[in-house]
Amino acid sequence: MGRLIGMSGAFIPTAKSLGAEFFLSAADHAEGWGLSGYNGHRAVYFGRSEQSVSEDKEAYLKSLERAASSATPVLVGHFRHAPDGHRDIGSVHPFHHRDWVFAQDGSFSRWGDLVLSDVPPQGQTDSERFFHWLMDRVYSSENPHQSLEAALAEFKDRFDYTSLTFILTNGKTTWAYCESRKARSPLFLQKNKTGFLICSQRLGTASLWTAFEEKKLVQIEVA
Repeated sequence: MGRLIGMSGAFIPTAKSLGAEFFLSAADHAEGWGLSGYNGHRAVYFGRSEQSVSEDKEAYLKSLERAASSATPVLVGHFRHAPDGHRDIGSVHPFHHRDWVFAQDGSFSRWGDLVLSDVPPQGQTDSERFFHWLMDRVYSSENPHQSLEAALAEFKDRFDYTSLTFILTNGKTTWAYCESRKARSPLFLQKNKTGFLICSQRLGTASLWTAFEEKKLVQIEVA
């Protein structure tokens, strides 16, 4: 399980203050953190660690500074919680593939049954394999939103999972999805003319946030 945060536009310069608040609320997610965005059209890490943010706070805050001062059109962050406590840099979200960025909250069984036709994942997690499986169906599609909906329907028909809550972006368009089965995995949204902010919890003023509707794939164009 993990916690997610994503933002674009005028929200990105506030990444440091928002990230610090999110860090304080995610102290129990101790198996790594990552922060990803774009340099030009290439997906990049502003920071990534298999340590907890409490152990790696200085590096985490510096990564937020780099992100806030960058020209990235979208920013995605993840705090990892592994029930077995296992730490491995290859398991740390967000994941990159073909300059798409993906972070997920949830797990599923029989993930080895996801047959991939493309480049294999670098790590050994169900989330990264799920990401590559989605990309097999979405990357070259003329209608990525429709292809994502079809892929989710296929996946849910075949696999048991705790949740399928995720943020996915290609730097121009961002998709977010929220669905829980065995563990609550919500997402909340702030959106205005200058950008969006997606988070696993409400930060700051609660009334500014709208809860994502479960089982609805949301597409947001990056400002």
